[in-house]
Amino acid sequence: MTTHKPATRYPLPASFLARHWRLAVILLIYLLAATAHSLIAPFTVGNDEYAHFLYARFITEHGRLPVTLAERQNREEAGTKADDPPLYHLLVAAASAGIEPTRLLRPVNGDPFRQLADNVVVSYAFVVHTAYESWPFAGEVAVWMVGRAISILCGLALIGLTYITSLTLFPRRYRRALTAAALLGFMPAFIFHTSVMTYDGLGAVLTALFLLAAIAALRRPARWRWWLALGGLAGLAITAKYTSVLLPLEIMWVGWLAWRQSGRVSFRAILARVVVAGLALLLAVSWWFGFIIYHFNTIDQNGPLAGVLAPLLVRGGNDTTAISLTAFLLGEQSVSGDLPAPARPRDYPQLAQTLFDSFWAARINEKYLLSPWLALAFTGLAGLSAAGLWRVWRASNSRRRGWLLLLLVHSLLVTPLMLLRLFISFDAVEAVQGRHILLPAATAIPLLLVWGWQRWSGRLRPVVVAGLLLWSVIGQVGWAALAYPGPLPVWTTAHPPAGLPRSELATPVDGLRLLAADWQPAVAKPALAVTLWWQAETRLPEDVRVELTLLDAAGQPVTFIAGQPLNGRYPTRAWEPGDIVRDEHFLPLTRPLPAGSRLRLQLLTHAADPVGWPVELGAVSLPAEPAAADPCAVWRAGQPTRGGPLHSPLRQREPFAVVSAGRPVVQWTGGEAGPWRSVGGVHVFEVQPNWGSVGRLRVDGRDCGQLVFDLPPRSFTAPQISQPVTANFNNQILLLGFDLPTRRIDPGQRLPLTLCWQALATMGEDYQMFDNLLDAGQRRWGGYDRRAKDGYSTLLWAPGEVITDAFGVPVDPAAPPGVYTIDLGWYRDTPQGAVSLPLLADGRPTGQTGLRLGPIKVGGPPPEVIAANPQPQHTVNQTFGGQIALLGYDVSSQRVSESAKGNSPNSPNSLTLTLYWRADSTPAADYTTFLHLRNAAGETVAQKDQPPAAGRYPTSLWDTGEVVVDELVLPLDQLPPGEYTPVVGLYELSSGARLATPGQPANEIALEQLTITNYQ
Repeated sequence: MTTHKPATRYPLPASFLARHWRLAVILLIYLLAATAHSLIAPFTVGNDEYAHFLYARFITEHGRLPVTLAERQNREEAGTKADDPPLYHLLVAAASAGIEPTRLLRPVNGDPFRQLADNVVVSYAFVVHTAYESWPFAGEVAVWMVGRAISILCGLALIGLTYITSLTLFPRRYRRALTAAALLGFMPAFIFHTSVMTYDGLGAVLTALFLLAAIAALRRPARWRWWLALGGLAGLAITAKYTSVLLPLEIMWVGWLAWRQSGRVSFRAILARVVVAGLALLLAVSWWFGFIIYHFNTIDQNGPLAGVLAPLLVRGGNDTTAISLTAFLLGEQSVSGDLPAPARPRDYPQLAQTLFDSFWAARINEKYLLSPWLALAFTGLAGLSAAGLWRVWRASNSRRRGWLLLLLVHSLLVTPLMLLRLFISFDAVEAVQGRHILLPAATAIPLLLVWGWQRWSGRLRPVVVAGLLLWSVIGQVGWAALAYPGPLPVWTTAHPPAGLPRSELATPVDGLRLLAADWQPAVAKPALAVTLWWQAETRLPEDVRVELTLLDAAGQPVTFIAGQPLNGRYPTRAWEPGDIVRDEHFLPLTRPLPAGSRLRLQLLTHAADPVGWPVELGAVSLPAEPAAADPCAVWRAGQPTRGGPLHSPLRQREPFAVVSAGRPVVQWTGGEAGPWRSVGGVHVFEVQPNWGSVGRLRVDGRDCGQLVFDLPPRSFTAPQISQPVTANFNNQILLLGFDLPTRRIDPGQRLPLTLCWQALATMGEDYQMFDNLLDAGQRRWGGYDRRAKDGYSTLLWAPGEVITDAFGVPVDPAAPPGVYTIDLGWYRDTPQGAVSLPLLADGRPTGQTGLRLGPIKVGGPPPEVIAANPQPQHTVNQTFGGQIALLGYDVSSQRVSESAKGNSPNSPNSLTLTLYWRADSTPAADYTTFLHLRNAAGETVAQKDQPPAAGRYPTSLWDTGEVVVDELVLPLDQLPPGEYTPVVGLYELSSGARLATPGQPANEIALEQLTITNYQ
C-alpha cells in the first residue's frame, strides 16, 4: 500500500514573506529616504506645512476644533488651514495626546529682525530654525514630528495599496505590481510630500481605498457592502481634504460602468446602490459639515441659502477660488465683503513647466533639480506610456477597457478643480502644483504608467524605476542635505540647553555676555576649534564680528580668524534678549605654535573698528603638527579646500580665509573685492550680497579656481526712471527717482506710484515709510505708513541694493476736488513717538524730513479757479501750441484807462489782468504765464511771470474743455503816464521755450493798448 506524504504547507507569515519580500525591500528603501528627508528638511518647508502644524497644535492645546470665527482667523494660533477638513489634524492631535505642546518654536510672523536669520527669506521661512528642532524632540516640536511620522505611515500605506491594487486588477503579475509600487515609492515628489506635515497623504490613502472599493464594486456589483464602502470612503476623504469633493461623480461613473459590464444586475438595482453610496457619503461627512453649519452659519445676515453656503465655501476667506465661485453663484454682497484681489498675470508656458516640475519632484531652496529638462524627460516617458495605453485600448475587450477607463477617470478626476482654480484664482501657480494630481491618484497613476510601458518593452520599467530612485536619493534627499543648513544652535534662558557651561569671563560689550569659552584642536582639521557661548541681554543695533587671534609670548599674531557669529547665519541684529548662542570658530594652523601662546577675543564693526574691549581667553598649547599652507585653498570651518562647482556654495555673510603671503582677491562679473581683514598671512573674506553667483579666487594674479555663491536675488542697478531725483535720507536711504503713471485720480481709488530706493548702509532699524496725500492746506486725505514692497524691511537691505517699490496710495473717498501733493519720507518708532529721518544736502541737514511729489488732481479741478460760463470783457480766441487757447481777458487799474473808451477806473495802484484760458487738449507740461508791459518804443518796462491761477492748478492737470481763470497783478508805481501795451504768452519754466502762437513770430499776443494816467 502506498502512502502519500501530505504537501508541505508554510505558515501564512513565511508564505507571505517568501512571495512578497521584494515589496518589503521597496517599503524599507522608501522608509529610509522619507525618514531622512523628514529629519533633514527644515520645518515649514512643505506646502502649507506651518498652517497644518498650527491647526494640529490648536487642537492639541484646546482639545477641540476652533468654534469661533475669531479663532479661525487667528493666523498665529489656529492658522490659515483652520477652516479646512480636520481629519488629519485630529489624528495628529490624538497621536500627540501624551505630549505637552510647550512653545519652543520662534515664528517669524513678519518680524523683520527674525527675517535676518539664516541668510535668506524664502517661502518656507515661517520660523527661525533653532536647536529645538533637533533631537531629542520636545514640546510643540514633538507634535510636529508626530505629524510628519503620520505622513510617512500614509506613504507606506500608499505603496502597499498600489501593490494590492495592481494584483487585484492583474492577479499573479507580481513584477508589474512591484514596478508600480516602486514607481510611486521612489518618486521624489512622493517622498517629499509624504515626509512633511500635510493632509495630502491621508487624503491619498482614503482615495486609494476608494479605488479598491470601486474595483470590488465593479466585480461584484450586487454586493451592497462595496457601495457602502464607496460612499463612506468618499465622505472620509472629503473630511481629509476638499479636493475629494468630486468623488461622488466617480461613484456615478462606477455605477454606469457596473451597469454596462454586468448582465445580471438591472439599471434600477445599480441606481439603488449608487443612492445608498450617496447616503453613506452624506453620513460620513455630516459630522464635519454639521459642525461648520452649527458654529459658523450666517443665516441671520445672508439668509438661509447664502448663510449655509458661506461657511462651507467661503470659509475663513483664505481660498480666493472658493470666494470667487461662491460670489458668482450667489452674488458678491450675499457672500463676503472680502473679495479676492485681481488675479496675477498668467504665463502659461511657465505654468506648464511648474506643473511638470512639481509632479515629479519638489523644490529645494526654491529650485528644481535640472529644471525643466529632467522633469520633461520623465514626462516624455509618461507620454510614451500614454501611447502604449492607446494600443492597450485597441487590443482590449470591453471588460479590460472598463478597468482602463476607471483608472483614467480616477487619475484625472481632480483636473476640473485645477482648471477652475487656474482661471479664477488669485495666484495660478498654486493651482498647477503637480501634487494635486499625483497624490489623489497615487495608486492609479503608477498602474497606468506600467501598463502603457508594457506594450513597448519590459526593459523600460526597471530603467525608469532606477532613474527615479537615483533622483530621489541624490537629487532630492541628498541635495536637501547639502542645501538646507542645520538648525541654529540657539536656545533661550527659559529653556536652556542641557549642560550649559558657565565660567567667569569679562563681558566684551554692553548687552552681550560671554558665558563660556572652550578651545581644542579641531577633529581631522588643521585648525584650532574655539567655542564661545553668548547670552544676549539687549538688542544690538549693528552686526558685530568676532575676531580671535593667537598671540605668541611677545604679543605678535600667529594666526587669526574673524567673522560674524554662526558663519553669518544669525547676525547680532537678530539676537533677542535672553538668547543663548553657541558660536564656533576655527583658526587656521599652518605653522608650529610657539610656546606661551595665548588666545584673545575682540569684537569688531563692519569697518573693522573695535567694539568694547579685548578679552584674554587663556593659554593655548597644541601638540599636533600643523599642515602646510596651500595659498589657493579656501578655509571654511577650519578645513582648507579648493573651490569649485561641486562644493557647497558660500552663503551671504559667510566668512572664509585664505592663507597666503600674496594678496588674494575675489573677482566676479562686474567687480572684485579684497579681504575684509588681514593679519599676517591670513586673509579673511566676508561674502557680500553683490558678488553674483560665481566668482574666481586669485592670489597675486594666479587663478586659484571657481567660487560658487548662494545669494538671495537682489538688484544693484537702477532701472529706467521717468522722474529721476536725488533725495538723501540721513545717509541711509537714497531716493533715486519715481514713476507716477497718472496724476489724475478719483476719491476712493489708489494712485499708482513706483519709487526707486537705494540702501546707503546696513541699517539697524526697521524704518517705516510715510506717503501722505496732502491738499493745498496741508490737510491729509490719504496714504498709509508701510515698508517698502509692503514687507521688505530696511533691516534686510544690503548696502548699494536698489529696491523698486510699486504700490498704490489710497485716496480718501471724502477727499474734495483739487490739487494735492504726496509728502514722502521715513521714520522710526521710539517710545517717545515717531522720529523722521532728516533730508540731507551735501551731507548737512536741510531742515526737512519729507519730499513732495506731484502735483496730483483728485476728483476735479479746484472749483475757485474754474469759470463755468466765462464772459471776458475783451475777446481774443488765440491758441498757444495747439494745447491752450486764450479766450479773452478783463483789465482794471486806478491809473489805467482804456484808450478806446477814455474812462478812468477806480482801483489800486496796479494793473490787474484776468486771463481766461481754455484747454484744447491735455497740456504736455506745466507752463508759466508771462505778462509784459511795453511802452510806445516797444520796451518792456514791467513784467509779471507766474503759473496760471498762481500755481493752484498746474496746466499739466487741465482737462480738455476746462476754462481756468488766471489773475495777474502788476505794480505800476514806477511808471510815468502814457500809452502801454500788455503782451501775454506761455512758456515752459525749465527750458524757457514759449508755446507757439500762429501768426506771431515772437510767440506772444499783444492786448489792447492802455493809457496810464497820473496817480491821484
